[in-house]
Amino acid sequence: MKDGIRTETRQLPFMLGKLVGGILAVIGFGGLVYISTRPPKPAALSILLYAAAGAAGIVLFIVSSRIMSSRSGKDAGDGPARRTTASKALPWVILLVLALLFIVIVLVM
Repeated sequence: MKDGIRTETRQLPFMLGKLVGGILAVIGFGGLVYISTRPPKPAALSILLYAAAGAAGIVLFIVSSRIMSSRSGKDAGDGPARRTTASKALPWVILLVLALLFIVIVLVM
């Protein structure tokens, strides 16, 4: 039991990194869609800032995910506790659903 808690505690910074990366990507790309579809034409700097925030969020999400999966792979070894490819796709699905939800809410309002 203590080993499981210790392992999850070691993974916590990377889970938080994935969360922050996902939120940053949603805000960046959602803001980009929002300012691009509203009447006054946005300045090039604001478009660049939102695009950079979205790209930085995706990079942070990917880096945190890869570090976390490599560390959990080392902990699990070759046993049955090793993660499958389908379970690695779940964070991406959640990120894309949240981004789509944010974009829909922004476009409706």
